[in-house]
Amino acid sequence: MHALRQSLRLLVLMVFILSGDMLYAQYYSTGQEPASIKWRQLKTAHFKLIFPDYYEANARKLAAYLDSTYSYAGRSLDYQPKRISLVLHTQSAKSNAVVAWAPKRIEFYTTPPQDMYAQPWLEQLALHEYRHVVQTEKLNQGPTKVISWIFGQQGTGAVLGLYVPYWFLEGDAVVAETGMSYSGRGRSPLFEMKLRSQVLEKGIYSYDKAVLGSYRDFIPGSYELGYILVAEGRRKYGSALWSHSLDRIARRPYMVTPLQKGIKDISGLRKIPFYQESLGDVQQRWLDQDSLTGTEEPIHLSPASKHYTDYRHPAFINDSTVVALRSGLDDISRFVRIEKDGSEKVIFTPGLIKPEAVSYAAGKICWAETKPDLRWANRSNTVIMIFNIETGKARTINNHLKLFAPALNSDASKIVAVHTDSLDQYSLVILDVMSGAIEMKMPTASNIFPLTPVWAGDELIIAVLVSENGKTLAKFDASSGRYKTFLNWDHTEISQPYFRAPYIYFTGSWSGISNIYALSKEDATIHQLTSSRFGAMDPYIAGDAKSMVYVDYTADGHRIARQQMVQEKWIPLENVKDRSIKLYKSIAEQETIVPPWSEAEPTELPSKKYSKLANLFNFHSWAPLDINANTYTVNPGVSIMSQNLLSSSFLSAGYSYNLSEEAGKVYGSYSYSGWYPIIDLYADYGLRRQNVYLPEETEVSWDETNLKAGLRLPLNLQRGKYFTGIIPSAYVNQGFRKMKPNSPVSFKKSNVFSALYSITAYNQNKTSFRDLYPKWEQSIGLYYRDTPLDQDNMSSIFAGIASLYFPGILRHQGLNIYAGYQYRVTGYYKFSDIVSYPRGITDVQDQELVSFKGTYAFPIAYPDWSVGP
Repeated sequence: MHALRQSLRLLVLMVFILSGDMLYAQYYSTGQEPASIKWRQLKTAHFKLIFPDYYEANARKLAAYLDSTYSYAGRSLDYQPKRISLVLHTQSAKSNAVVAWAPKRIEFYTTPPQDMYAQPWLEQLALHEYRHVVQTEKLNQGPTKVISWIFGQQGTGAVLGLYVPYWFLEGDAVVAETGMSYSGRGRSPLFEMKLRSQVLEKGIYSYDKAVLGSYRDFIPGSYELGYILVAEGRRKYGSALWSHSLDRIARRPYMVTPLQKGIKDISGLRKIPFYQESLGDVQQRWLDQDSLTGTEEPIHLSPASKHYTDYRHPAFINDSTVVALRSGLDDISRFVRIEKDGSEKVIFTPGLIKPEAVSYAAGKICWAETKPDLRWANRSNTVIMIFNIETGKARTINNHLKLFAPALNSDASKIVAVHTDSLDQYSLVILDVMSGAIEMKMPTASNIFPLTPVWAGDELIIAVLVSENGKTLAKFDASSGRYKTFLNWDHTEISQPYFRAPYIYFTGSWSGISNIYALSKEDATIHQLTSSRFGAMDPYIAGDAKSMVYVDYTADGHRIARQQMVQEKWIPLENVKDRSIKLYKSIAEQETIVPPWSEAEPTELPSKKYSKLANLFNFHSWAPLDINANTYTVNPGVSIMSQNLLSSSFLSAGYSYNLSEEAGKVYGSYSYSGWYPIIDLYADYGLRRQNVYLPEETEVSWDETNLKAGLRLPLNLQRGKYFTGIIPSAYVNQGFRKMKPNSPVSFKKSNVFSALYSITAYNQNKTSFRDLYPKWEQSIGLYYRDTPLDQDNMSSIFAGIASLYFPGILRHQGLNIYAGYQYRVTGYYKFSDIVSYPRGITDVQDQELVSFKGTYAFPIAYPDWSVGP
């Protein structure tokens, strides 16, 4: 009887999961590389790497390191996963990685970021992302494994999405990367800064607010919250707490709250009391740290904002005016000019800015922005932007390269930037500002990665270097390219060097809090300049060298502060004390340090060609239901889905039963995105039923076959702060219809061939977190459909649609105006409407249609209410 109840619960669960939004989050495509790339594959005992053919040497090294991490990654969760595929994207300016489960794979974007912590980029990705594989595959046991038999990989992904909170997924992965290395975000004061300030200044938010977010207050991310909860849980109850909780989810997915039961089994606490106790204990230790750490109240220049606002990279442009990069809940990133009285003026709105570094010199501001490819989502470069504060004009330097963290020299005639290429070769480059030409390229020894370089005079460049040994500060000779380090390699976080003779100023974490330090070029001594409560960064020295502006973090955002340069108050490094809670220590005792990158000898296993044709289909999910991941619908039937590992080939097929018509059809849909135009194919065959009036209501039925083929070409024309694109398309359709015998009606024309041509264009301004609509957006489409083979009695329809967005009366409000024109000629066949009707009007049988409608959206309140247990 117990087994029967479990089976019934499992059946109900499967229907519930496959009827909810959780399912659709599992289908994920990151985009495509150019069609010209040739791919290879390399199989090890635990991984299959798929990579461009020119990247083989790097892939061999990565394969060896991944295999060396395998036995460590799953120990604390008591699970060792099966082999998984890893796709390497090498031509993007994006720094990211993803683990997806329908289909199951890992994807790495190999370009390192400029704000990385003290560990090589691919090492970071390997430790963090593979932990996600362990988490997800550990669920594939018990009833969840039965679900995966019935639904394929989407079944495991759905259980994960329904029951495993995002804070656990990311928090546990941060715990793993921290415990299995000498670095990791859990060791960085900057990582805990936002949550620590919230807890100490605003208190502990409710669980729902902390997890689900808020439009009223800034909420630190799931990474930060998850790290504290997972690490604190392991400190008190050991790693068995989370291993058991995942087992509980996998083996009892039909329970309403299996995670809560798993936590209670080990800790004795339900989920919310566990959250409150964990944050409460950490809060007390942070208060103890607060009382033991000497801090100074800063003099803030930026006014206290009613809403969370960040000011970054401040700089003096005269003795009473500061410029900075401002962003927040209320607004997108903008450069602002701040006067002595606190008044602000927007001077420029950047595009897809890389915010890690902004440079100022000779009345100019310099930064880097991402420049997407016209067609390929997984190929992008950067452009360097230079804004003249006096003239208000910006210019672009586009070398079609990946250049990061550009910095101007004193007269703004040259730029130094970090260059990375598709082979992960790193160097500093010097560019001429006027021509944009690269004058010099300075590779680093052993291909060590440089961060945020700055000029130190005309011939020296200062940069942070990152390797498996940690970080250091180094000076480069701009004429020879040779460099020398100032500091011993160490995993203490340092970043953002800034030079003003005779000191190199930078951000460091020796006090357990991010503060600003000064390194003397004369005697190599280091002093702490700021004593921030939560964190200080972005130093800039005034022209008279008597004061400094910097950024001081508070629970209401990064604020600009000013400090007098009184050297007698500087704290020698040897007197700096670290009073932080060091939560990472208990984690490190439960994990084992993975052997460093340098000890991983490149694998000598053979690689082979990865054939796009042979790997076109990868059937990952199926169901005893008709599941349409594009339209978010579930109907009676069966379905099967395929997506190749390069995310260029998509197939769905099955049988769908229409409950309203009491008839079904077989169908197949296929798209190929690996060439410049995207190819779409579709076919279906089935029975159709409909009631007609003759004049009495009579049911008629017929067999119908539909064939569709076409091309579309999505082009990304992004420019500055606007997301712009154009999508031309052309499709042909062939329909075959045959009435059932003895039907009282017949079709005028049984076979209908039609064509559809369209072109849509859009232009959208960036939006802030609180904006309901874009402030400015234009979306325009032209559509024409006809039956070109029926010249004697041709049917056609033409439509033009415009959807326009405008700012509202108050902030975050918006107005949408929809306008459409349609003209229809009905021959043998009547085309369905393309233009939508105004509200309250439906199905007007007119040859010509003009439609207008408007929508005004505005937030009523941000109540932060929650409903449920």
